[in-house]
Amino acid sequence: MSDILIVNLKRHGDILQMSHLINSIHENNPSSNISVLVFDEFKKSASIINHVKKVYTIPRKKIISYHKNDIYSDAWGLNKLTESLSSLEKTTWDRVVNYSNDRSSSYICSYIDFQQGHGEIAGTSFNLENNTQNYNDWQIIYNNTTDLISNSAFNINDLTHLMTDTAPVTAEDKLKTNANHNKTAFKNFNQIRKINQNKTNDVQIVGVQLKSSMASKDIPEEVLVNTIKKLHEDSRTIPILLHSPAEDEKEYTERINAEFGKKLITVESDIIALTSVLINIDVVITPDTLTKHMADNTDTPCIEVSLGPAPLFLQSSINQRSLVITLNPDTRNYESKEALSPIHFDSLNETLNNTIEHFLNPSIELDIPGPWAVFKPVKDRIGTTLMPIAGSINDQSEYTRFFTRGIVSQMLTGISFDITAFNDLDNPNLNQWVEDQKQSFTNISRTLLNTIRALHQMKTDQVNTNTFVECLDILFDHSKEETLARIPLLIFKSRLESLSSINKDQGVKEVNELLFTLKNDIQLIINELNKVGMDEEIAELQRTATGETNV
Repeated sequence: MSDILIVNLKRHGDILQMSHLINSIHENNPSSNISVLVFDEFKKSASIINHVKKVYTIPRKKIISYHKNDIYSDAWGLNKLTESLSSLEKTTWDRVVNYSNDRSSSYICSYIDFQQGHGEIAGTSFNLENNTQNYNDWQIIYNNTTDLISNSAFNINDLTHLMTDTAPVTAEDKLKTNANHNKTAFKNFNQIRKINQNKTNDVQIVGVQLKSSMASKDIPEEVLVNTIKKLHEDSRTIPILLHSPAEDEKEYTERINAEFGKKLITVESDIIALTSVLINIDVVITPDTLTKHMADNTDTPCIEVSLGPAPLFLQSSINQRSLVITLNPDTRNYESKEALSPIHFDSLNETLNNTIEHFLNPSIELDIPGPWAVFKPVKDRIGTTLMPIAGSINDQSEYTRFFTRGIVSQMLTGISFDITAFNDLDNPNLNQWVEDQKQSFTNISRTLLNTIRALHQMKTDQVNTNTFVECLDILFDHSKEETLARIPLLIFKSRLESLSSINKDQGVKEVNELLFTLKNDIQLIINELNKVGMDEEIAELQRTATGETNV
């Protein structure tokens, strides 16, 4: 039997997403005792996850109030923090998992380890010299997900499994449910289906989540009303309006329902009751909110509308029956806190209508207007990724994302990257993408060789130290580019920051080894790129046929 603590200092949705990892840990090791540490205000979300023995909390709001109030010393907040962590010391943890993997959680995981002096930390931690310690290289990818938000090759659910060496397991009992809620929901929704059987024998109950945690993620009211109207008038669907017990959501729901003479079914449910609701409906339309994560946990497909700062590729729905709507990922502003511009309302409304139709009847070709795109979760040997199925996308960005997915797996696991999917693509832009990637590697290789040369010269002449640092800076600048090279460069940078050499000679030796590992990683990618794309003669013939002959 092993005692495992999972530290997750994020919000409701992130905590519910953690259920997938907890389920896998439990299925792989049924005798393990799994506990979680979360902020006090998110305890309810953690408490409904199955296989969690105990939920520990940190009173974040109280600590912040002490810190921001000039009357109190910051020591009050620090004392409150250590007091909340003291209860953890009563258990000897065999393993601590840094799920959120941010700076705060890394310090707390390190504190717990220092207090006990044994066990292991899966995820980032700090040693006594305040240098970062990495459990494995997958967490380096996880640490850099914020830099890859617009084009991430990995879903966080996959990364947390990979960085903890946990084999993913699928099970249907990820969330706790209330027996009375289940019974009531089953009875009521079955009654709704029976009443509407005069419409069709296969009527679909469609939940519509009206609000999210921030206005910039919300589906605009005008679009919501038009979408609900279409569902209401369609003989195949029955819309129900979903909202929480919060007063502002109740008022908003009443306003929406007033557009339909207050004839629509509305369902008010807290986080516990919502699970029972989702189990008994056919699909849910939702912006990026905890409803999406709960739908994944109950195997309920969703049509997700990803707007504003919602992390599309990192935290989208992973249900293979789901569909995800977004503005073109390359043009979308992932940091925007502003609501969607009205100029996009009509095209979003048409996109939603067409996507619903495609969900109800997949044989119908999906036609997506304007700047919108639709993605579908698909499974591969790594986990789940989003595949574009219609609309506005940048082919070259998608090549970069999918190639990165395969090549990182090859770099970190040694499993060969299957290049077949790329060579099957009938797109002349693929050859141009390959050439662009090779050109970026040519520039990076030049900088890398200068960096290695400067490092060697530094051994005999201290003047070359500045040259070496300048070369490193240029190398790091390349990691900001939207190319395949950013991944090996980010891994190199993270490994470099984790070095804790005891003397200069040892440090130079370790840096030199890291630079040559980077060189090998780059060569590996170049070798794979050489296998991609069409023969140049065939490509030229295709360009000629399409009127794109080079002059």
